[in-house]
Amino acid sequence: MEFLKKLLGDELFATVAAKLGDTKLLLDDGSYVAKKDLDDAVAQRDAFKGQVEETGTKMKELEGKLKDIPNTEKLQSEIQALQEGKTKAEAAAADISLNSAIKLAAVKAKANDAADILAFIDKTTLTVEGEDVKGLDEAIKGMQESKPYLFAEQKEQTGGGANPAGGGNVTPADEKMLAEARNAVSQ
Repeated sequence: MEFLKKLLGDELFATVAAKLGDTKLLLDDGSYVAKKDLDDAVAQRDAFKGQVEETGTKMKELEGKLKDIPNTEKLQSEIQALQEGKTKAEAAAADISLNSAIKLAAVKAKANDAADILAFIDKTTLTVEGEDVKGLDEAIKGMQESKPYLFAEQKEQTGGGANPAGGGNVTPADEKMLAEARNAVSQ
């Protein structure tokens, strides 16, 4: 809230704080992934994991039946189809996990659009090892150097960090936040 206090000034901040009461504000500093996007990616990953587990269970059931039945050609083809389905589901789950890791790294690197980074990055140079993606940091840094327009500009602060009255750099996000605060006060 200190950021908002500095932005609005003491008088306007006190008015906004009084209107908000116990309501908490979440200010976007650009370093997080929207909860909905993260929840969607996790749900997709979990769905694929469920499919993989279900396919594995069905395969074991069919293999057990295979031993008891003399005519096994049909069951063998079903097992093969299930194994192919499991392989595809595992590949899709791995691809979703890799894409999510790339998007998260892009957001942390202050990319303008994580989907653009995903489209340009060479996934063949990345290796997934558990929860880590080897080579991702280097790939993002290389992209920051080769395609800097994909990332937000890093503004250097000069001076002691004070924002003199009527001066300083006001970003469009700051202007939007100030307009919302003024609207909240006037209501």
